[in-house]
Amino acid sequence: MRYEDLKNTIFDVEVSGFKNCFDTESKPVNLAIWLTSNKYETKQNQIRAITDKKERDKIKIQLPTITPSALLKSRDNKLSDKDKLISHSGFMQLDIDFKDNTHLSDYNKLLETLPNIQNIAYCGQSVSGLGYFCLVPIAYPDKLNYHFQKFNELMLTFFNIKLDTSKGSNITDLRIYSYTQNAYFNINAKPFSLLHSPTIKAINKTAYKSNISHFNNDKFKTVLDRHNEKNSFVEGNQNNYLKALSSYCSVKGIDINETINGCYQFENEEYSMKRINQIVTSVYNKCKNDFNSKPFADLKSNTQTLATKPKSNTIKKYKPLYLEPQRYKYLKKIDLNIVLFERKQNANNVESAKGNSNTFYLTPQQIQNIWSEEQPTTNKDLIF
Repeated sequence: MRYEDLKNTIFDVEVSGFKNCFDTESKPVNLAIWLTSNKYETKQNQIRAITDKKERDKIKIQLPTITPSALLKSRDNKLSDKDKLISHSGFMQLDIDFKDNTHLSDYNKLLETLPNIQNIAYCGQSVSGLGYFCLVPIAYPDKLNYHFQKFNELMLTFFNIKLDTSKGSNITDLRIYSYTQNAYFNINAKPFSLLHSPTIKAINKTAYKSNISHFNNDKFKTVLDRHNEKNSFVEGNQNNYLKALSSYCSVKGIDINETINGCYQFENEEYSMKRINQIVTSVYNKCKNDFNSKPFADLKSNTQTLATKPKSNTIKKYKPLYLEPQRYKYLKKIDLNIVLFERKQNANNVESAKGNSNTFYLTPQQIQNIWSEEQPTTNKDLIF
């Protein structure tokens, strides 16, 4: 891929460049130029010829680096991330090392299989040639850490691939120069929009379980609208606002996790997701004896209706199963935002959950049927 082919695409953006891993003075670098430049390829080949890891690491840290996720003023440790930031690039970097994935039988072929994930915009090899470097566009650049945690979770769950968690979750994380002649580029990669949601451990979980969870989202919106009639989330009143809202949600029987997720909309520089979690959890613990003490009357009747309603014959949806590496490479495309698996249109033995669409969830039995009966026999059968 040439730089000219990446102009006016998602790769045509400035990030910070540094002389080496120790340099803190930032200089703007075009990401597209960086990814397609073979300026230090000779040095890279010399590094790859070194078998001793310690010796190899001593040399590679002298190569130029970038911060793929942002353009920074500086990497000075005395500055906060907010003070360092000039602009986000819109990308999240991923690093996959062999030492963390010795269990993968097809590790050497990941440069071919990783592009099946529709969220990956770039995939190449690391400077040592033993690892992989990927770029993923993200929907909320200011929530980079939550995107990274969620993507790491999905990669491990569905592909048994472990990411290097020491780099990728922070805007100041570096990427050492590397050039891959046959690197993968996708200018139309789908932005990854999922965020990691911390698990809340309540003192008495059963006390917080709502018996009308089907209406939790509607209930929170109703409580929020009523709460805002007399309260405002303004400077000097933020603590009281969140505590009163959490208490109101508790007595109305809203599950603690629904309340926390709803309160994330108030996240700002002062109120991080972690602090919101702490405030809501504290209120719910104090109000646990009053939980659901004043339920919505209009939703009670709906609950009774649900209880007496006969069971539906609707086919149960199953969570997609983990597919082993040798199996998932036959999949057409995978979007980790929705984690759906697709097959060719001639699959007559499995019906789509969306009518004529070939996008559907697979049941455990269907998984077995597909791989036992319709394994591709030639490369022509593979659709990527």
